[in-house]
Amino acid sequence: MQEVHDRYGHINILVNNAGAIGKDFAVRDMPVEEWDRLIGTDLRGVFLTTKFALPYMPTDPVGKIINIGSELSRKGRQTQAHYCAAKAGINGFTRALQLEVGPGICVNTLAPGPVATDLILADMTPEWIEKEKEILAGRLGEPEEVAAAAVLLASDEGNFFMGQFVSPNGGAIFT
Repeated sequence: MQEVHDRYGHINILVNNAGAIGKDFAVRDMPVEEWDRLIGTDLRGVFLTTKFALPYMPTDPVGKIINIGSELSRKGRQTQAHYCAAKAGINGFTRALQLEVGPGICVNTLAPGPVATDLILADMTPEWIEKEKEILAGRLGEPEEVAAAAVLLASDEGNFFMGQFVSPNGGAIFT
């Protein structure tokens, strides 16, 4: 973070977007190493990046932290308890952090539903992708649709969003 600060100045916007998809395991069959891998990447990574970026974030103008979560943090999914738990942890982290750093820094979770990203398209079977399309929108979301929500949260128009769960999900929450 010091190198980033030295090169670019203040860190005005932090997007915690690193993440992994969990391998399918029922909890009783899940190796502890798989649980730790997902929690380490998806939750601990958000904590560490935020912790070390905060000293370099301004409060005037307002700093922004956008934590990428998932609508599955509220919905749940069989054989994905580790992924759902990590993403739910991000929701709690977002709200607690907002209480610590507000109003000078806005902290929000952006929690998309199924989106046609390279990661999803490469790792999932065609049958799984077709199943994901069984949402109200009838299709996977496009990365640009999620990006539009991120741009809003990062902009001055997003200054009143604090500790929010914003979920462009095409109605996936209902299926």
